[in-house]
Amino acid sequence: MTLDPITVPPELDLRHWVEDFVYRHHRETFPVVKDGHLEGFIDTHDLASFPRQEWGRHAVSEVMHHDIEAITIPPDKALSP
Repeated sequence: MTLDPITVPPELDLRHWVEDFVYRHHRETFPVVKDGHLEGFIDTHDLASFPRQEWGRHAVSEVMHHDIEAITIPPDKALSP
């Protein structure tokens, strides 16, 4: 578990997300947070839908996944090995 994850704002454009987060932190998936609230997540595989020259014209919010349950575990859930 990461206590202080690196998060991305939904209004950030894709070019800046790649340059400032993906390349800098060497991760493929990031939680998307607005005003301290988890909105969803974004993954580098989602970039395939957009030509590289258009990354600056599209925001993280256009690409992110809203299925938070796919990436979270309830605090009372027992983890098995």
